[in-house]
Amino acid sequence: MIKRLRYFITKGVNLNWHNNEGQTPLIAFICNQKLRGDETGATLAKYVDTFVWKGDKWKAGKHGDRNNINIDMMNRRGATALHEASVGAHFAVVCTLIQAGANVNARLGTPCW
Repeated sequence: MIKRLRYFITKGVNLNWHNNEGQTPLIAFICNQKLRGDETGATLAKYVDTFVWKGDKWKAGKHGDRNNINIDMMNRRGATALHEASVGAHFAVVCTLIQAGANVNARLGTPCW
C-alpha cells in the first residue's frame, strides 16, 4: 500500500485539491480507510506519513522533507484531517498529524476552497 501511495504522490498529484465529494486526498483516505485483518492504527499512521513526508519520514533521527500538502485544509463540511482522524478514533493518526504540525486549535468552520 505504501508503494502505491508513493507512486500516486510522485506523479505530481495535487494533494490540496478536493474531489467531487469535497474531500482532499488525505481526508478521503482517513475517512475511507478501514483497518483490515492484521492492520493496526500504527499501520494507518504510516500510510498518513506517506502523504505528509517525502521518502522516509525519519532520516538520521530528523524529519525528512514534506510533500506539498496543507494538513489543515478543510473538507466541504469544514473539518480538517485531524478532526476526521479524531472522530474516527484513529489515535496513532492523530499523533502523526500533530507531529507533522496540524493545528490542534482548528475548529469546524467555513471550508477554505
